[in-house]
Amino acid sequence: MTPTTPPHHPPAIHAIIGTKAQLIKMFPLLLEFDKRNIPYNYIDVCQHPQITKELRQSFALKEPDFIIGGESNITGVIQAGLWSAKVIAHFLRHRKKIFPQANGICLVHGDTMSTLIGMIAAKIGRQRLAHIEAGERTHKLLRPFPEEMIRRIVDAFSNVMFASSEESHQNLLSEKVRGEVVNVGQNTIVDAVKMASEQQKKGIDLPQKYALFSIHRFETIRSENRMRIIVETAHSVSRKMPVIWGLHEPTRKSIIRYGLLESLEENENIKLRGLWEYTSFIAVMGGAEFLVTDGGGPQEESWLLNIPCMLMRAETEREAHPNVCKTNFDRHIISNFINHYNTFRSTINHDHPSPSALIADNLQTLILCSR
Repeated sequence: MTPTTPPHHPPAIHAIIGTKAQLIKMFPLLLEFDKRNIPYNYIDVCQHPQITKELRQSFALKEPDFIIGGESNITGVIQAGLWSAKVIAHFLRHRKKIFPQANGICLVHGDTMSTLIGMIAAKIGRQRLAHIEAGERTHKLLRPFPEEMIRRIVDAFSNVMFASSEESHQNLLSEKVRGEVVNVGQNTIVDAVKMASEQQKKGIDLPQKYALFSIHRFETIRSENRMRIIVETAHSVSRKMPVIWGLHEPTRKSIIRYGLLESLEENENIKLRGLWEYTSFIAVMGGAEFLVTDGGGPQEESWLLNIPCMLMRAETEREAHPNVCKTNFDRHIISNFINHYNTFRSTINHDHPSPSALIADNLQTLILCSR
């Protein structure tokens, strides 16, 4: 752990972030704090430390006030268990240094192990808990696992929940959660995509027409059957247009484990590569004919960019996106999308008030009311 010197008046806000997806959706809020001169502790619990470091540099974020966890991205189940225990132990040993005053506000985001650890840290440090992107549900406890379970647990213990849609808002009300529920109307990824789209794109060499693949969910890569269907889909798409596949490291390991890498590498119309930094990824998605993904973040980004999306999942917590075709890994649905993907293209105007600004407004009120 590498803390900086604490300020004379300790910040009342503690942003606990560990993954790439969390930082992508949280950086607009952190920049909003900077713009308003709202002090905050940025705590990196290092689930994806190498990637989040690059993102901080891309968007001129300050370095974390506390770095807890390690220097390697967490890619395996055993590794994740050891990392979780290590991070929680650090919070227990250093809680007075990290949280010098009680009754501040810990911000956690989404449905990852870092979200759950952030909730535990808030309780250890006697802080209030604010959950951003709260209330998202598939209404099936084990699908996806562990994300659906984490969402429900964190919402049950949150003091305030920021819902990103009316559907999420209603989910929380129907569950009769104890904390305050605030509907900000949109996901903070609206701000992230807007900021990324405004940055200059450099060094992106792509075919004129291509499909983009992005696969990473635990429930997907741990299933040989699902991975075989996804690889089969990549080959099918490649007969119509080039496929660009940005591989997460756990996905690459899964492809190797199931003996699927050789066929992909032998297909000249499939290009496997590493991950882009965020602004480049948004540029690549914006130029694609369509996206094939199992991720909630890319699904939402495709909607904001009006790009057809083939969602390789059986359930989704975001049912309202008209650009999305949920496949349930059904080969007939997959084939139909490949042949008719343009029917999922939309021209929706996504000009909305900044959800990050609305969250910052609410947090400022909470801080003032607690003094």
